Amino acid sequence: MSKLKIINWLLPTVLLFGWMVGGCSQKPQHTPIRVKVTLQQMQFTPSEIHVHVGDTVVFINKGIVIHDVTEENEKAWTSGPIPVGESFERVVQEDVKYYCSLHPVMKGKIITIRQ
Repeated sequence: MSKLKIINWLLPTVLLFGWMVGGCSQKPQHTPIRVKVTLQQMQFTPSEIHVHVGDTVVFINKGIVIHDVTEENEKAWTSGPIPVGESFERVVQEDVKYYCSLHPVMKGKIITIRQ
Protein backbone atom coordinates (compact mmCIF):
# COMPACT_ATOMS: atom_id res chain seq x y z
CA MET A 1 0.00 0.00 0.00
CA SER A 2 1.42 3.39 -0.89
CA LYS A 3 2.17 6.05 1.71
CA LEU A 4 -0.56 8.29 0.28
CA LYS A 5 -3.22 5.58 0.68
CA ILE A 6 -2.11 4.92 4.26
CA ILE A 7 -2.28 8.63 5.10
CA ASN A 8 -5.69 8.97 3.40
CA TRP A 9 -7.02 6.09 5.52
CA LEU A 10 -5.15 6.66 8.79
CA LEU A 11 -5.60 10.41 9.21
CA PRO A 12 -9.44 10.45 9.05
CA THR A 13 -9.58 7.38 11.31
CA VAL A 14 -7.37 8.98 13.96
CA LEU A 15 -9.30 12.26 13.77
CA LEU A 16 -12.65 10.49 14.07
CA PHE A 17 -11.45 8.41 17.03
CA GLY A 18 -10.08 11.52 18.78
CA TRP A 19 -13.35 13.39 18.23
CA MET A 20 -15.38 10.47 19.62
CA VAL A 21 -13.19 10.03 22.71
CA GLY A 22 -13.03 13.76 23.38
CA GLY A 23 -16.80 14.07 23.14
CA CYS A 24 -17.33 11.26 25.62
CA SER A 25 -15.28 12.91 28.36
CA GLN A 26 -17.40 16.04 28.55
CA LYS A 27 -20.33 16.15 30.97
CA PRO A 28 -23.47 17.91 29.79
CA GLN A 29 -23.69 21.38 31.28
CA HIS A 30 -26.62 22.11 33.60
CA THR A 31 -28.39 25.38 32.98
CA PRO A 32 -29.29 26.87 36.39
CA ILE A 33 -33.01 27.09 37.09
CA ARG A 34 -35.22 28.88 39.62
CA VAL A 35 -37.36 26.79 41.95
CA LYS A 36 -40.22 28.36 43.93
CA VAL A 37 -41.07 27.46 47.52
CA THR A 38 -44.11 29.12 49.10
CA LEU A 39 -44.44 30.02 52.77
CA GLN A 40 -48.13 29.69 53.57
CA GLN A 41 -50.40 28.10 56.20
CA MET A 42 -47.42 27.54 58.50
CA GLN A 43 -45.52 25.34 56.05
CA PHE A 44 -43.00 25.42 53.22
CA THR A 45 -44.47 24.03 49.99
CA PRO A 46 -42.88 21.89 48.73
CA SER A 47 -41.11 21.00 51.95
CA GLU A 48 -38.36 19.06 50.14
CA ILE A 49 -36.80 19.99 46.82
CA HIS A 50 -34.09 18.36 44.70
CA VAL A 51 -31.96 20.85 42.76
CA HIS A 52 -28.48 21.22 41.28
CA VAL A 53 -25.70 23.29 42.81
CA GLY A 54 -26.04 26.74 41.23
CA ASP A 55 -29.84 26.64 40.99
CA THR A 56 -31.75 29.41 42.76
CA VAL A 57 -34.50 28.78 45.30
CA VAL A 58 -37.07 31.56 45.57
CA PHE A 59 -38.98 31.57 48.87
CA ILE A 60 -42.26 33.48 48.47
CA ASN A 61 -44.32 34.51 51.49
CA LYS A 62 -47.95 33.95 50.46
CA GLY A 63 -49.14 33.69 54.06
CA ILE A 64 -50.83 36.26 56.27
CA VAL A 65 -47.90 36.82 58.67
CA ILE A 66 -44.16 37.53 58.45
CA HIS A 67 -41.88 34.49 58.03
CA ASP A 68 -38.17 33.91 57.56
CA VAL A 69 -35.93 31.17 56.19
CA THR A 70 -33.01 30.16 58.43
CA GLU A 71 -30.41 27.42 57.98
CA GLU A 72 -31.22 24.90 60.71
CA ASN A 73 -27.98 23.26 61.86
CA GLU A 74 -25.53 26.12 62.42
CA LYS A 75 -27.74 29.13 61.66
CA ALA A 76 -25.15 29.92 58.96
CA TRP A 77 -27.58 32.14 57.04
CA THR A 78 -31.04 33.65 57.34
CA SER A 79 -33.33 35.63 55.13
CA GLY A 80 -34.37 37.99 57.87
CA PRO A 81 -38.08 38.82 58.06
CA ILE A 82 -39.95 38.26 54.79
CA PRO A 83 -43.09 40.43 54.72
CA VAL A 84 -46.32 39.10 53.22
CA GLY A 85 -46.09 39.20 49.43
CA GLU A 86 -42.30 39.50 49.41
CA SER A 87 -39.63 36.91 48.58
CA PHE A 88 -36.09 35.81 49.36
CA GLU A 89 -33.67 34.11 46.95
CA ARG A 90 -30.76 31.81 47.69
CA VAL A 91 -28.35 30.12 45.27
CA VAL A 92 -27.91 26.47 46.23
CA GLN A 93 -24.39 25.44 47.25
CA GLU A 94 -25.07 22.26 49.24
CA ASP A 95 -27.69 20.13 50.97
CA VAL A 96 -29.42 22.13 53.68
CA LYS A 97 -32.20 21.87 56.22
CA TYR A 98 -34.00 25.11 56.99
CA TYR A 99 -36.87 26.38 59.11
CA CYS A 100 -38.77 29.53 60.02
CA SER A 101 -37.26 30.85 63.26
CA LEU A 102 -40.51 32.71 63.96
CA HIS A 103 -42.59 29.54 63.56
CA PRO A 104 -40.27 26.54 64.26
CA VAL A 105 -42.92 24.05 63.15
CA MET A 106 -42.17 25.17 59.56
CA LYS A 107 -39.31 23.06 58.19
CA GLY A 108 -37.88 22.28 54.78
CA LYS A 109 -35.00 20.59 53.03
CA ILE A 110 -32.89 21.23 49.93
CA ILE A 111 -31.17 18.18 48.46
CA THR A 112 -28.56 18.68 45.76
CA ILE A 113 -28.55 16.39 42.75
CA ARG A 114 -25.12 14.88 42.10
CA GLN A 115 -24.14 14.07 38.52
